Amino acid sequence: MSLLLRGVASQRTGAQNVRTLSRSVDRHAMSLAKDAAALVVGVVVLLTSAGGLFTLLSDRNPTGAAPESVVKQADLPKKFDLRDEGWVTPPRYQEMFNTCTVFAAAASMESALLRKGLRSSPDLSEWHLYNAVYNEESMAEQTDPMMEGTTFMDVAQALSKWYGAADEVPFPYGEAPAELWIEAIKISSYRLEGAVFFQSPHDDESREDLKREIIARGALATTISGDSCRVGGDTCNTLGLGESRHAIAIIGWDDNYDRSKFTPASQNDGAWIIKNSDWNPDGSGGFRYLSYEDVSIEEAWAFDVDLAGDGFGKAYFYDTTEIMPYSSAYGSVENGEKARITLANQFEADDDTVTILDSVSFVTGDPHLSYEVDIYLTEDSDDGELMLTERVPVGSNGAMSISGELSHPGLHVIDLHGNPSIPPDHRFAVVITLTSQDDGRAIDIYREHKKSSEDNFKINSGESFIYDDDWEDIANYNSDYWGNLPIKVYTS
Repeated sequence: MSLLLRGVASQRTGAQNVRTLSRSVDRHAMSLAKDAAALVVGVVVLLTSAGGLFTLLSDRNPTGAAPESVVKQADLPKKFDLRDEGWVTPPRYQEMFNTCTVFAAAASMESALLRKGLRSSPDLSEWHLYNAVYNEESMAEQTDPMMEGTTFMDVAQALSKWYGAADEVPFPYGEAPAELWIEAIKISSYRLEGAVFFQSPHDDESREDLKREIIARGALATTISGDSCRVGGDTCNTLGLGESRHAIAIIGWDDNYDRSKFTPASQNDGAWIIKNSDWNPDGSGGFRYLSYEDVSIEEAWAFDVDLAGDGFGKAYFYDTTEIMPYSSAYGSVENGEKARITLANQFEADDDTVTILDSVSFVTGDPHLSYEVDIYLTEDSDDGELMLTERVPVGSNGAMSISGELSHPGLHVIDLHGNPSIPPDHRFAVVITLTSQDDGRAIDIYREHKKSSEDNFKINSGESFIYDDDWEDIANYNSDYWGNLPIKVYTS
C-alpha cells in the first residue's frame, strides 16, 4: 500500500463536494398502511410486502455499519410524493440570506422526525443551524452575517460536534441575533443519527436508486443551479451548470410530468418534486417540479436525527473548521492488494471520574469500505509518538474490536457496546482502519482545513496520527493550513 501525505486544497463552493455522515441506528419503528398495495416502512425490523412491491431492510444492524439502501423494489411507482405520506413540513422562506443549505438540511431532518413518528409537526431552527456552522469556536464569517453560505458537510460536521439541532421557537429565524453565543449553540433538542449521500441522479440507475432512498429515508437535500428557482411558475428551469448554487429538498417524483411545462422543454417527461426555500414574490413556489434532465443536480443527502434526550455526555474532538480531502491511500492492483489505511486520534479522559464511551465517529469519502474500530490506552511519549498499550474491549461479550461495512461515504457514527471505560486522567486512542472493497479504488483521507485566518484553527503534536509502516503525527505535515483528523468519540 502507498500513502500520499501531500495535501492539495480543494476549491470551496456552494456545491456540496464533500461526503456524508451516517449513523447506523434507527431506534424507532414506524409503519404506514396504504390501500391494497401496502407500503410498510420498518426501521427496526425486516418487513416484506406480500405483493412484492417493497422489501424494507433494517436501518440498524448489529455491527453498527452505515445503513444500506433500505428499499429494494421490482417496480417503483410512477408517482410518489412524501406530502401524501405526511413526511414533509411546510415550506419556509429564507428571505434575502444565503441560508438555503441549512433550510434544505432542516427539511431532511424534519422529514426523518415525521417518518419515525418522533414529532407530529417538527420545526427546526435554521438560524441556530447556521450559527452552529459559523461561531467563535469554529469558522468565522468573511461576509455580512448570514450571507456566507455553507455546505452540507459543514452542517453535518457542526451537528456531529453536538452543536444543535434546536427547535425554532427559542431561536426564531429573522428575530434571533445574527451571531449566537456559544452556550446557546450547544443547546440540542436533537442529535444527528446520520447524513448519508448518494451520487447525482444523471442516469437511469442513479435516478432509480435515489427514488428508493426517498421512500426509505424521507426528503433528500441537494443543490442545483442558483438561478433555477428564481422565476415564476411551478417549475425550476436550469439552462446550464452556472457558478452559483441553490439548495433544495427532493420530496418525490412524477414520471409523467409534462416535459413541455419546462422552459425550454425537456426531451422527455418526468420530474422531481422539490421543496424550495427561495419563493416567488407572490408567495408561490414553495413546492415545485425539477426536470429529471436538469444537469445541475448535485449529490443528494439524507440527514437523520433522533431526540436528544438526556443520555448524552461529552463529545471529544479536535476538528473545529471545515474538513476536506487531504490525501489518499492506494492499494496495488497488480499484487491484488486493496487500499487500506489506519488513522487515530489520541484524547485525554477526565481526571476525576471513569469515562464511559458510547460511540465514535469518523469520515470516509468513498463507497464500499469495510472498517474496524479499536480503543487503546496510551502512554506519554517524549518524542510525540503514539504509544499504544492496553486494548479496551469495545464490542459485545468483551470483543476487542467492532467491524462492519460502509456502503456510502460519510462521517459514520458507530455504537460501542459493553460500556468500554477509560480510567481517570488516562490518555486513550480511537483507532480506525479502513479497507476498500473495490479493486483499484483509493481511499480519501479527510482532514481539517483552515478556511481563513480568523477561524478557530489549531493543531498540536500528539493528537492525530496516520499509520504508514509506523505512526506518523500529522502535525508534522502541512500544519499551517491543514489540521486534525475528524475522528470523534462520545460518552454516555
